[in-house]
Amino acid sequence: EDEDEDEDESGGPMSLQHYARLDTMVTVVDSSTIFSVLQSIEALTDSTMGGASEQDDRTVCNLMIDQIEFANVILLNKSDLLGGKDSAKMKKVLGVVRKLNPKAKVYQTTKSEVELKSILDTKLFDMEEASTSAGWIQELLKPEHTPETEEYGVSSFIFRSTRPFHPTRLKKIVNGFGELDKKIAEQSGKGNSEQRSPFSGVIRSKGQIWLANAKDFPMDFHSAGKQLAIEPTGSPFLQALGPENWDEDEKKGVEELKAKGRWDETFGDRGSEIVCIGIDLDKKLLVQKLNDACLTDEELKAGPEAWKKYEDAFFGGGVVNYFEFAGFEEEDGDDGDDDDHQGHHH
Repeated sequence: EDEDEDEDESGGPMSLQHYARLDTMVTVVDSSTIFSVLQSIEALTDSTMGGASEQDDRTVCNLMIDQIEFANVILLNKSDLLGGKDSAKMKKVLGVVRKLNPKAKVYQTTKSEVELKSILDTKLFDMEEASTSAGWIQELLKPEHTPETEEYGVSSFIFRSTRPFHPTRLKKIVNGFGELDKKIAEQSGKGNSEQRSPFSGVIRSKGQIWLANAKDFPMDFHSAGKQLAIEPTGSPFLQALGPENWDEDEKKGVEELKAKGRWDETFGDRGSEIVCIGIDLDKKLLVQKLNDACLTDEELKAGPEAWKKYEDAFFGGGVVNYFEFAGFEEEDGDDGDDDDHQGHHH
């Protein structure tokens, strides 16, 4: 009987969740080094932290941001090394962390001293809520035209466009992310804005973009600190997928887009949406740079056949695989009906 009690319904061994609940997700941040970590490009596999698998290609910066975004409680430790809770440096750290995760409870600490009731038996953890706690998600959930608030120089903006990006022009501008040292040098009079990218103050970005030479597939756009990645999502735009392949959720999604005026008669749901979070951002300049990287009226009129010939600036020739959605591959014995197309949701 004892053995039966240690097995779940499938006959496998009982896991920890059968004996305990996940109560609180706590992240401890070293306030004195947070900006150094945000600029780090050190891979987890090369760090002294240990525990990373060879397949984990994240940087130390990626890991820190992931942990901040997922936490219920964040301890900003070593505040004393930055001059105390009321110092300008500490307020900047607080502003960054609150922007990365506006839902978390944040405590400034020395030697990680905090009341136990703040981290034990809080019943704060909820998986559904945790999956949407990241600041970039919260920004997208806000109604459009919500006034931006700036705290201690930390702010964000959302770039949206229904025009595709010209791949070569986009490649030229998306550099210099998270170069906070250059930003700080400029503020102290030791540098100038001409020596740095307008993206130097961006510490986190996330979204999807439409590249002209990847007509039918959105690309995932995300950065953490200095590391930027643009990667295929694997799922086509809904308009490319075709109404005959939409499931009920996708049909509702199309209706919502149409209600918000974000469905184009020609290109459907194709477009770009990027959230950028950073320090002392020149948002007007950043939006201008991104708009300039989109197709002009003349390029737009030239149409997809002309776009297809654009240089592949990001994927070494592989972008051709994302120009046109060719439909679903039918398995042997498929009767032709495609009622289930899992993996094609956004």
